[in-house]
Amino acid sequence: MQILPLSPEICRKIASFLAGPERRDLLALCLTCKAFQREAEPRIYTQLVFGDPQRTLGACNTIINNERLALLVRTFWFNLEPRCSRVNLGRDFWLVVQKALIATANLEVLLICDNTFSNSWIFDAPEISFRLREARLKFAWDASIVRFLETQQSLRMLHFYDAVDDVPHHMQPYALPDLKMFDGTLMIGTQFLSSNISHLQLVVDSEPGPALTFLSLFGSLRKTLRAFSLLDVPEELTIRVLSILSQTLPDLRHIGLFPYPMTANTQRHEFHKDLMTMHYLYSIELDLARWNPLPNSPSSQRSLAAELRTFCPSITVVIFWMGTTRIRWAYSNQQWQSRVETQQFPQLSETWRLV
Repeated sequence: MQILPLSPEICRKIASFLAGPERRDLLALCLTCKAFQREAEPRIYTQLVFGDPQRTLGACNTIINNERLALLVRTFWFNLEPRCSRVNLGRDFWLVVQKALIATANLEVLLICDNTFSNSWIFDAPEISFRLREARLKFAWDASIVRFLETQQSLRMLHFYDAVDDVPHHMQPYALPDLKMFDGTLMIGTQFLSSNISHLQLVVDSEPGPALTFLSLFGSLRKTLRAFSLLDVPEELTIRVLSILSQTLPDLRHIGLFPYPMTANTQRHEFHKDLMTMHYLYSIELDLARWNPLPNSPSSQRSLAAELRTFCPSITVVIFWMGTTRIRWAYSNQQWQSRVETQQFPQLSETWRLV
């Protein structure tokens, strides 16, 4: 009895039903017939996300030895699982990763972390030909990284983590013409003052004096910058930092994350005074973790949100942080509505990116 071949549409629909975080069913589907293989392989190899070194090596060797599969890869993520965080991966591991990066010519999104900050040499390969849209990197900021980033003319979002005291290696001005978002440390953020960034999140990792000086430099982004999120702002610098932003970047739509003065004293008055100059501010994030007692009741939080809107009428969203609890207050139809979210972390918040 002759078996009729399945139509491409049916094969595609079956493969889409099996697509998910676990790839085992798709892998099994590949072994049934060529029609299913054609539909399943793109769903398997378009996104490669790994935390286990052995699985990472297996996938890398597969795409190194199969150009057809390598060209399917659009996203590559490698971030060690916590149980493997102390594993010494060694140079041979990173050499395989480098060969995989060379093979994935159509790569668009890259997340890769080096907990030893000693393997940025993997990017120093002229054979790398992909053009990223998004990069999330945890490496040492050095000459290899700078040379690599300067080749990524299509990069729109960059997250870079390296706690540096100084930046000895500098990007060329206008090296990343399409960059719109940067998330990283204050020191490295100064490398992009000539860009067209619209959304910025920086960890304040410098001493108070240099930090204030560096922050004032971001006034050069006034024409394009919409959101400016700052993490780890020392409480004693809150007023001075907000004053700098209100003077150099008064058109911002979003600011945060500032420790909010607890008592209605001179500091609170200065805070409100600076807000009064920011006529386009839509949302603000404030840290209340050091308040004693904490303003846990909805009525006290609503009062604080209303107070801020009194001095800055354009504010529509106020987000209060108390440890890992985030309370979002939104003003609509002359009413404040709240939403409480637990187990949240400021460094992972998306608020600044969505304005």
